[in-house]
Amino acid sequence: MAIGRDSFGYVEYSGTFFIGLNADDDYAGFVFAYQSNRKFYVCIWKRGRQYFFGDSMSHPQPIAHAGIQLKVVDSSTGPGPHLRDGTWNTGNVVNESRLLWASEPFGWEYETSYRWTLIHNPEIGYIRVIWTQGSDLIADSGPVYDTTHFGGRLGVFVFSQEDVRFSRLSYRCLENTNYGLSYNGVASTGASLGSYSDLGVRDGSFTLEAWIFINQCNALTCNFVRSTDFGFTFSPSLGPFFQSTEDDFDWTFISTSTPSRNTGPTSDHTGSGGYYIYIEASTPQARGDQAVLQTQCFPSSPSCSLTFWYHMYEVESQTTQNINTYNTFMGTLEVEVKQGIDGWQTVFYVEGNQGFQWHQAIIDLGEFSGGIMVRVKGTVGFRFASDLAIDDVSFSEGCGMPSQCSALAEKPVIGTSSETGIYAGIIDQKLHFGIFATSLVVSAVDVPYLTWSHIAMQYDRDAGTQSVYVNGQLNQTSSAVFGDVLLDESLFLLVGQNGTSVLDGAWIDEIRLWDAAVDVGVAYNRYLIADQAPNLKGYWKFDEGFGDSSRDLSGTNDATLPGGGPNWIASSLELEAG
Repeated sequence: MAIGRDSFGYVEYSGTFFIGLNADDDYAGFVFAYQSNRKFYVCIWKRGRQYFFGDSMSHPQPIAHAGIQLKVVDSSTGPGPHLRDGTWNTGNVVNESRLLWASEPFGWEYETSYRWTLIHNPEIGYIRVIWTQGSDLIADSGPVYDTTHFGGRLGVFVFSQEDVRFSRLSYRCLENTNYGLSYNGVASTGASLGSYSDLGVRDGSFTLEAWIFINQCNALTCNFVRSTDFGFTFSPSLGPFFQSTEDDFDWTFISTSTPSRNTGPTSDHTGSGGYYIYIEASTPQARGDQAVLQTQCFPSSPSCSLTFWYHMYEVESQTTQNINTYNTFMGTLEVEVKQGIDGWQTVFYVEGNQGFQWHQAIIDLGEFSGGIMVRVKGTVGFRFASDLAIDDVSFSEGCGMPSQCSALAEKPVIGTSSETGIYAGIIDQKLHFGIFATSLVVSAVDVPYLTWSHIAMQYDRDAGTQSVYVNGQLNQTSSAVFGDVLLDESLFLLVGQNGTSVLDGAWIDEIRLWDAAVDVGVAYNRYLIADQAPNLKGYWKFDEGFGDSSRDLSGTNDATLPGGGPNWIASSLELEAG
């Protein structure tokens, strides 16, 4: 690594690399938010798939895949074999590094210039990397969120590759000019847009729009199955898990010995003849291939934990004469947790031959709050003799509690302190909207989580209808409301609150109010010029970033942020120019 002297916060960093020598196929790229040789981000590109060879090998040997990788390095050991493996290996290495994003598996070419552009806003953990070749787009990470390192120095990175030439390195300090509101579970009240009388929505048509980013996992399961022994002869069951489609192969049910000799258990954990599941390491599987089990999203709590039994045995490595390869035939078993916008975090890791016996693992998940997902990942080792197995998986009662699920399920977006009048909220990922609580219209499509989504609610007095839009598209209309809607003029329109229910785990930005039933799809994804938008009654961009109010660009009524309300946050929402 070659690291600059200056530290940066919100920054755009660009550079070009060119590899001239027609030899080798290793890593080149760049470093950002460098704080020390243990803590930094790195974006690197590998030409070909390759294991790392050398003395003092870890078990199993790390494997690098072709393609561009974005990683966060947060090493507990510092420079040495473990950190080396953390940067070489494509994937997570416990206590060393975590993969945030990877491109499709393609390698760089010799004697070709490639240019990267990084945008990093550590205040909200926003990272985006774009790679180009001339005018052609090669890869775009899209928005990636991680808050491990809060800014630092910039640099370049090479791992084992010869003749790498860097040029046109440049940076540009950026300033946060786009802010929004953050509801993170601390707020006890919402922001106020003003009274119905001030806003002119007492008795006529209106359209209300907002952008929302829900930073929790979606599809929260409220009937979480906490345990499985994987069943008996005629009733195999994965219990709380499903087979991931983002891996190389599936876990396999079995109730006897695994087919390959000298590896795997001979029966389930209790010896009762029931099923357990294992990864078959023989052909067509290859070294480094992974099988992943994953849960749906479920609510966690301080008393949530995971218990299971695992078996990792192979006899082949015990007869080897080379001590440096001892235990390398067996692969790895990992448990990872994903919470909100953060990447998968390793909470359990074991590698190598663990002997011919079942071992119990108990993992405390109490540090995670809100909705989480858990996955179990088995990786094939050096050869066929690396079958590993798990059995009798159990989550504690503190995982997936129905009371927690109910609290997380509703996301109030617009409401009042008395739960009367206009209401808009997201319940079980569907947008609900109504003038009165008894006449709600519900979207037929889900509101996407973990990305910015546009929602709009509309009342058309002349047609006697109320409608909902998701990302600019009319989604559902109800004719349950007729005639004028007379609302209490003393009510205040609140953002992120309805009654005593307050939004949690979400950001809100760019709210607009119209005193007509407008065509939402025309300009929902563009910034507006207020004095050029007929019927615009309220326009709050929340770009102040501080203070207890936000200007209404339409001039009707400034929003207020009372004490105990939402926090300001740098917003990653990007719309087209008006």
